[in-house]
Amino acid sequence: MQQKVSWIRQVCFGFITVVAFFALLEGALRLADYPPGASYRPAPGAGWSLQPNLQASPMTHHESGTVFHVSTDENGLRRTPSPPAPPPGCTFYRILLLGDSNTFGWGLEEDQTWAYSLQQAFQDHAVQVINAGMPGYTIVQCLELFRRVGTRYDPDMVILSVGMHDIAPAPSNPPGSGPRAVAVDTRRSLLARSKLARLLRKILVAPPPHVQRPALDTNAHASETTPHPLKPPKVPPGEFEKALNVFCDLGAQAGFQVVTAPIPGINTSSYRAIMRRLAGEGRLHHVALSPSTPYERLPGDPNHLGPRGAARFGRDLAQALAPLVPNPCKAR
Repeated sequence: MQQKVSWIRQVCFGFITVVAFFALLEGALRLADYPPGASYRPAPGAGWSLQPNLQASPMTHHESGTVFHVSTDENGLRRTPSPPAPPPGCTFYRILLLGDSNTFGWGLEEDQTWAYSLQQAFQDHAVQVINAGMPGYTIVQCLELFRRVGTRYDPDMVILSVGMHDIAPAPSNPPGSGPRAVAVDTRRSLLARSKLARLLRKILVAPPPHVQRPALDTNAHASETTPHPLKPPKVPPGEFEKALNVFCDLGAQAGFQVVTAPIPGINTSSYRAIMRRLAGEGRLHHVALSPSTPYERLPGDPNHLGPRGAARFGRDLAQALAPLVPNPCKAR
């Protein structure tokens, strides 16, 4: 009997020792913040969004293997380097950008995005650009993000650069990888919150191969009547127009201008006809850029703007928007 009690004590002591060891290891990894946590989180209605308060979080552009860095504000929006403070008694004219990974600046550093280029082009107008672009977003997700977060910035103008993911075929099954899956894992699994578990997965589990998306038409003057894919689009035309009208209604109520600005050759789709029609009805302002040469793309990735392409698109857009953007400081 005494031997049995002694054996039980040894087992309990060994168990407590192992638990204490892993607890100390977990604590050490948390103090060191290694490996970095998930970049995405669940977002009601939108599926996923970025984690708030990221500080130069590394992300990998899989096509080229390069690493870029992402910082976010308290609402999970990607930071754009701040413009100079306006003169005393003057407030910024705020432009909020909504769109997919090209607006977000996939593969680019913060000072390489077209959000930054647009802000720089208006540096004499006390303009502040808020980048609410999110990888993979459709116009419906942009609307949900704007309702939940975007209104907090009290924008004077909202620019929508959408189309690529709206016309993409709707998946047959829920996606098993990507930002949405990461967000769901973060919410549902306690192990996903463990630094130790994350480290073990990093060591033992090979990352899934990156799936190259089919190249889009890179012709800047491509036809806007491109036929829909055989599979139904993620956002049908009627739903796309409804979401766009909601933006227009919100703008009329809150006093901000609504601008649609698809990127030529990337957001080229038949849905641009809807944008033009609403612009003709005076509901919004539509910018249809026609560059003489296509905007530069990232190496091996025809779906995303490169640094020079993003800088050029931002400048071209600023030139087109110049008549709409006042200088609030000069007016005073």
